[in-house]
This record gives sequence, C-alpha cells and structure tokens, in this order.
Amino acid sequence: MKPGKTGNDFLKRRPCIETVIFSDGGYFMGHTKTSVHFSGSQAVFDTEALIPPADGRPVHSEEMTKARFLARLRSLHIEEWDREYVASNVLDGEQWELEIRFADGCKPLIISGDNAYPPHFKSLQRLMTIPAKRKSWRAACLPVL
Repeated sequence: MKPGKTGNDFLKRRPCIETVIFSDGGYFMGHTKTSVHFSGSQAVFDTEALIPPADGRPVHSEEMTKARFLARLRSLHIEEWDREYVASNVLDGEQWELEIRFADGCKPLIISGDNAYPPHFKSLQRLMTIPAKRKSWRAACLPVL
C-alpha cells in the first residue's frame, strides 16, 4: 500500500513548524544530515556528515532569516508530495528523508525516498545546504600551491 499525500494536514500545521531535518546520501557520496531550527528571526542550520568520505565535523550557520527560509519551504509545495518515493528497480543510489517537527506537539511529518523524488527535490536540497562562506576576491585569485 502506498502512503498518501501530505495534503491539507501539512498546510494547517505549517505555521507551527519548529524544526526541519533533512538527510540524504548514498554509499559512494557519503551521507549528511541538516537540521534547521529558529532562534528569534534567524534560521539556524546545523549540518553533520554521517558517513565517510566527509570529515564528520559539524557545521553551524545562521545566514538566512526565518521568514526567508519558511517562504522557500512554502515554495516547494510539500502539501502535494507523497509520503514515500521508491524506485524499486534501483539497487544502490541515494536515500533521503525529510522530517518536519511542529511546536504544537503533533506527530512529525516524515517524507522519505529511495532513488525517487518529489517535484522540486533539487530546490529542497539547495535550501537545506549551508552556503559556503564567501571568499574574498584576493583569496579567490591566489594560486593553490
């Protein structure tokens, strides 16, 4: 039996979003987990590598406002997503999970996939990736020895 869509239940609970957790990866590309929670008007990103080849050091960033993060999350139209995406004919590849926790104490929304993806999945990945610190022009132009 295929799980249903997230639908109106998600739309009603969207104002209560407290934490968004996204993990993805695969055997050859490592696995990362990014958690976003809110502190005042800021969206606080915490990312950690779960499986090598990544170095495993947690990364912390506060480079996006809460309002901007929630607007970008709304633009994904998660209410139209299924709760599970599976490509059963692929043996190895990318596994991912999105968990949205709510401040009202309701059960978290969990959407997952195994080599199959909802619409706007790449936008979700970009949203949940901590932007690299901007390099200065001088540092960008120096030769690598």
